[in-house]
Amino acid sequence: MKFKSFADFVKWYNTVRYHESLDTKHYLQTPEDAFWSRLPDGYKLNVFLKRMEAGL
Repeated sequence: MKFKSFADFVKWYNTVRYHESLDTKHYLQTPEDAFWSRLPDGYKLNVFLKRMEAGL
């Protein structure tokens, strides 16, 4: 697989490719999915609200 830039590779690596070395509870998740699934709900809401305020 070829990428146009290093940023494209990093995006693919973190959001598309399944991470094989995660523990069995989080196996077959992307690194991004594993990160978000481990955060407490309060943190997720805070991130969402900050992004809404910033217009992202």
